Amino acid sequence: EQDSVLQYDYLSAYLDFYNPGTPAKALGIAKKYINYPVLKWRQLFRDIEQQILEAFPDSKPDISTGNPNNSDRDREMSNLAATEPAIDVSVETKLIDISYD
Repeated sequence: EQDSVLQYDYLSAYLDFYNPGTPAKALGIAKKYINYPVLKWRQLFRDIEQQILEAFPDSKPDISTGNPNNSDRDREMSNLAATEPAIDVSVETKLIDISYD
């Protein structure tokens, strides 16, 4: 029965992307499974959370750094990097491509 609840929650979170406005329900469901013991499911819910935060930057939570209990350093660094301005420059033959966030 727990598997069916998990699958139902995943489907609910996925479908919440298609609701108008910020998918707050999906974000709440994704956070519920942030420490789920099965890596496959945990990653699926993290992907949902990342997609929401990318699509709706205003829904990004306050980011705390240097938390000694934080075991996901890469994710913390990725979140911090997303808050900073970035520029990417590439040169190919005689063309310069500049993109920025």
